[in-house]
Amino acid sequence: MKMDYRVNQEVKFKDQQYTIIEIKRGWLTLLDQDGSRAKARIKDVSLLRERCLKNQMAEAKTRYQRVKLSSGEITMDCGDELASLLRGLEPQEVCNLADEVLKTGEGYHMQRYGHLNPGQQRMNAGNRIRASVKKGNVDMAQLKEIRIQSHA
Repeated sequence: MKMDYRVNQEVKFKDQQYTIIEIKRGWLTLLDQDGSRAKARIKDVSLLRERCLKNQMAEAKTRYQRVKLSSGEITMDCGDELASLLRGLEPQEVCNLADEVLKTGEGYHMQRYGHLNPGQQRMNAGNRIRASVKKGNVDMAQLKEIRIQSHA
């Protein structure tokens, strides 16, 4: 079974735990907890069991905060400015905002994500908006203005 390794992933090599710092031509450059480096062939290392997907998800969840919506419902988000702006919006509203921000035409995101459940629709449209902000295509001030205009 082929394993896909990536930088910053924790692996086991010669009964010791390392973090991958470089991958090049079938070789890994590893760093142990003491700062010592080692070179290893990809075939000679194994993933640490404790870094399984379940634990990665649990670790990611710690970066989220619980928020109480005006409806009284409890939800979780990363707590940044964009999350605050989108908080409380219905999936349709986030999809419409994504349509505006990305200039895709009305109904594009709702149609694109229509086969998903409402939470996934909202998440995917929100991620598209977040990517646009990160790329610098829109800033938070513009996003706030678009949201205000769409609710007018």
